[in-house]
Amino acid sequence: MPKNAPSCLVKSKIAADRSSPCFSGNSRGLHRPAFCTLIVSSMAFISYAQNFEDGLLWRALGHVPKGTYIDVSAQPPMIDPVGKAFHELGWRRIHAEPAHMLPMKVAFASLAGQPVHWLKIHADSLEEAVLRGWDSEALRPWVLVIKTTEAISAQTRPQGVEGLLMGARYKFACTAGLCRIYVAAEHPELMPAFSSPPDVLKNAETHELHATIQSLRAEATRTQAREQQLRYEVQTRIRHEAKLRAALKLAEAQQRHAQHRLDAMLNSSSWKITAPMRSASTLLRRLRNAVREDRLKSGIKRRIKAVLQSGASAAAKHPALKRSLHAGLQALPAFMQRQLRSAVGMPTTIAAEAASNALPPTRPLNINDLTPAAAQIYAALSEVHIQSK
Repeated sequence: MPKNAPSCLVKSKIAADRSSPCFSGNSRGLHRPAFCTLIVSSMAFISYAQNFEDGLLWRALGHVPKGTYIDVSAQPPMIDPVGKAFHELGWRRIHAEPAHMLPMKVAFASLAGQPVHWLKIHADSLEEAVLRGWDSEALRPWVLVIKTTEAISAQTRPQGVEGLLMGARYKFACTAGLCRIYVAAEHPELMPAFSSPPDVLKNAETHELHATIQSLRAEATRTQAREQQLRYEVQTRIRHEAKLRAALKLAEAQQRHAQHRLDAMLNSSSWKITAPMRSASTLLRRLRNAVREDRLKSGIKRRIKAVLQSGASAAAKHPALKRSLHAGLQALPAFMQRQLRSAVGMPTTIAAEAASNALPPTRPLNINDLTPAAAQIYAALSEVHIQSK
């Protein structure tokens, strides 16, 4: 709870009627809070004291917005467990070390006549000596918290303290751990606040519990942030996948539309009619490329050679055809016969066999006497001979 917390956050909400025994009978008492039904504000009171002494004090004095308290102890003021919660709530703190302090009536003379809401004395067996230096008429804290039990031996020694306090008109209220709590006779309305043990305090929690709760809340906040981040990532991924599915559907629709148009074009009459034109265009383009790259003559030679090799291979398997082919070769000039055999790659054995089976020499070859197939071969050979020149 912040030190400068608004007083509205630390005020108590009182619910009691005037007939409650917690009120005194005078007119002033009617305006004092009914501590027997005290409920701390919606913001929980955080206790630092080992035995919840601060919780008991808060139950009695929580209606005071910003009070004053005195701490007489050897503990540094910043780590005093009983006063720490009050200091964080904006109360005025006055601290004194018992070993070096003047008598209380001198040390706190400036507070004479001023309201001091509670005084704690934790002086390591010097509590009675400290009280003997106190002027109980000039300085009257509403509540006194006095250590009367040794922590190690658990020995209680309230007799001297009790006598001094009874003589100063203070009444014993309760025991809280190593301390005894006393209430000033002029503030009997505070007594009910100490009538029940600390474990029934409402809307209050220990510092350790508060730290645990704060840690759990922080972890819950981080977990919620992680959940929101994961939810955002999942939603982003879902939207991305939806966009991909939409793009895929669009691409499939476009592909089907393109295939439909292609099928319609291939099945159209115009596509079928223009098929020869496209073939001629393709052939013309290939010829144009061959001329540009000087591949036309070599291409023609390769095709003629392939035809002649195929014819020679077939002639080798058919004697009649072989004799006809030999007759045609004999009609050619000798150099053309050599080029033809070289181009065809005719084996010597086939040439010799063709020579042994050759017919007697006849009259010179007449192109008109050749069959159409032989005439085509002759024309091709003649063209090759002319080009070779």
